[in-house]
Amino acid sequence: MSDIDNIDFILTGESFAGIKLNDPLEKVFALLGDEEEKVGVERYGFLHFEQGIRIGYLDNTVDELSILFTPKAKFSYLVRNSLNEEIAINGKTQLHEFIYLLKTKRIKWRCIDDKNMSDLMLEMNGQVLACFDLYTGYLNKIFIGRK
Repeated sequence: MSDIDNIDFILTGESFAGIKLNDPLEKVFALLGDEEEKVGVERYGFLHFEQGIRIGYLDNTVDELSILFTPKAKFSYLVRNSLNEEIAINGKTQLHEFIYLLKTKRIKWRCIDDKNMSDLMLEMNGQVLACFDLYTGYLNKIFIGRK
C-alpha cells in the first residue's frame, strides 16, 4: 500500500488499498492478509489490520473502512499538499494541521455537530469523516461507512 493510495481514501473515500464499501470479505483477505484482531461475531463486526486499518463488515461484505490513530501509534501516512509541503497524518496530527491540509488540497469540508461532547467530526467531500479528540486536538479516526 502506498501513502498516495491511502491519502486518496482519507480525502475522497473512494477506496482503501483496493477495497471499497460493499466488497466481499474474501477480497479484503486477498489484499490485506489475515487480520490481527477480530471483534464481533460471524455476521457482523470489525477486522483490525496493521497500520491502524479497521474494516467493518455485515453479512460478509464491507460496510466501513477506517484508519484508527492513537498518539502512541508508530505509523504515519505522508501527504504532499498543493504547496509541495510534506505533511504526516498520524495520531499526533492536530485539528488545525488537518484543516490546513484540506484547505491546501482544496477539499470541501464541514464540521458535523453531533451530541458527542468529547469529539469533533469533519466531513470531507460529503462522505469521509475525520474524528478528533476535543481535549487533545489529536486525530482519532478517519472513516467512511454505508449510509
